[in-house]
Amino acid sequence: MKKSKLFIAVICMLSCANFAHALTCMYVADAGNNRITIHDGDTGDFIKVLASTGINRPRDIYYAPDGKLYVANEGNDTVTIYDPDTGAQLGALDSTGIGRPIDIAFGPDGNIYVANRTSNSITYYDGITGDYIGVFNTDVSGPANMVFRHDGMLYVVNYFYQNVYRLDATTGELIDTFVTIPTDGATVNYQRATGLDFDAEGNMYVTNYKSSIYKYNSSGELIDSIDSEEIDWPWNLVIGPDGNIYVGSYETDNIARFDPDTLTFIDTFSDAYLNTPGAFSFSPFDYPDANQSAVPEPASLILLGLAVAGLRKRFAR
Repeated sequence: MKKSKLFIAVICMLSCANFAHALTCMYVADAGNNRITIHDGDTGDFIKVLASTGINRPRDIYYAPDGKLYVANEGNDTVTIYDPDTGAQLGALDSTGIGRPIDIAFGPDGNIYVANRTSNSITYYDGITGDYIGVFNTDVSGPANMVFRHDGMLYVVNYFYQNVYRLDATTGELIDTFVTIPTDGATVNYQRATGLDFDAEGNMYVTNYKSSIYKYNSSGELIDSIDSEEIDWPWNLVIGPDGNIYVGSYETDNIARFDPDTLTFIDTFSDAYLNTPGAFSFSPFDYPDANQSAVPEPASLILLGLAVAGLRKRFAR
């Protein structure tokens, strides 16, 4: 059994790090340890620590369409950029306008949008150079997770008032309050909306610190909700490549998985080597060319061959 696990770990490591992202990996912003870790995107198994340089209380991590990892560091007011294979720091966005960055999103215009807690603003930056462009919106008090949708809107969680706002994705103008999350008698500290994502049918899922998940249809009508003992102070919510809901939980140090139809708990997807894992990002299923077959690099094939040969020799002893 140990030999099998070792073999699988080697295959996963080579696949995620060298096979041009042929397999899905999960990149986790491990806030309590100030680092980024890689986990198998299918099993949740820990693969390795990717990076720690420049990372300080990371609140979001985004595997962007340009093939780089962007990390929002609340602790040092930066958005740093990393190679998802080697973990090398490639640079950072212009620091102008960034104050306690909470979330990152790439807009339909190719620019990078950052939600800032200090200034209660969303600022944006050139998607190629990282240069500061300007302030996109200041109407959202406590902007948190953001999602651009095909309807021309930017959906933004209002952390302090338990709302989800809709902004014009081109101008940044506040359109309306799309939904208001029920407080359900929670104390003030738990009345904090956090995670946000949409499924393929347009249903919207939102978390709050009360360990709740809310499901809304595309018209903003509440369909279902749960309070789960499996999560505590959840921050990020992502619809994964398998269509299930993934929630990063601060207090329970885990990433939990839920069924999107019933909102029932499925399992703890990953909790290995994690401390306050608020945010995470999958790759490469959400790429525009995700359906194209990835071709292994020659160097990767050589490494894989050497690894397999070495393991066979070890096992034959």
